[in-house]
Amino acid sequence: MTPKKSLPIERLLGKRIWKLRRKKKLSQKQLAKESGIHASFLGCIERGEKCPTLRVLEKIRSALGVSYTQLFDFSEELDEEHPQRILEKLAKLLLSLSQQDRRLLEEILEAFERTRGAKG
Repeated sequence: MTPKKSLPIERLLGKRIWKLRRKKKLSQKQLAKESGIHASFLGCIERGEKCPTLRVLEKIRSALGVSYTQLFDFSEELDEEHPQRILEKLAKLLLSLSQQDRRLLEEILEAFERTRGAKG
């Protein structure tokens, strides 16, 4: 069994700051000004290219008006990656199946699609 792939902390933190900023309807420039940092630096943080110091993180957190718990709640960000992990596992599984098993799986998927279509 392969270990779960996870996003680097910089990307998780950046995505989280981006979402919180958007939720507060702040532009990058506005949040940067309120945080006392340069807008291009904030952009790098949001893209996961730079990792802020604790001092800068405190300024961003304060400007967003959120707690540390809210800032570090990465549940949404991790859930977004979940479908990709499933697709990767399915691709590996498909490559390991015999031609007969692949045909069987295709029949199962077609039956599943028909069942879903009847419900919708």
